[in-house]
Amino acid sequence: MRLIDKLNRLGQTTKGYCPDVNNGGCAIFATLVGRALLAKGIVAQVIVASRWAHPDEQSWVAPHIDKVRKEIRRPGNVHDWNINSVFFDHVGVEFIYNGTVWHYDTDGVHSASKKLDNLYIYPGRLRVREAGAIAGMIPAWNDQFPRSQIPTIKQLVNKYLN
Repeated sequence: MRLIDKLNRLGQTTKGYCPDVNNGGCAIFATLVGRALLAKGIVAQVIVASRWAHPDEQSWVAPHIDKVRKEIRRPGNVHDWNINSVFFDHVGVEFIYNGTVWHYDTDGVHSASKKLDNLYIYPGRLRVREAGAIAGMIPAWNDQFPRSQIPTIKQLVNKYLN
């Protein structure tokens, strides 16, 4: 099975087992997928989308993640990112496969664009390990996602990508 097909099936299956994955678990999902892609030698980074990343939102310019990173004292602390105007409404994966840049979340693989799940993507990218540290900060995320489902997500990622 091709990688794109595997990722699409992984997303569908994950939402079947973990219907609230995009309500507090998307950073965990993106981190696990990003790690699996990196292990395969595929260039992967994490994209952050938010209603606040809109390029024309009240003449406010969304901060560039790569520039904000220099201001972050505790990279795994989502509140430090928020203080610097980076808000994590949704998180996904950007990867390069067969010379094409793709975006991915549980809704499937799509050609790279300025949006993820109808939200604008901040300029710049998180490293997969940064996203993992942020995803591990339990009180920062929507508690609608039951973190007890993380082992299931890990198993599904391993099943489809390893």
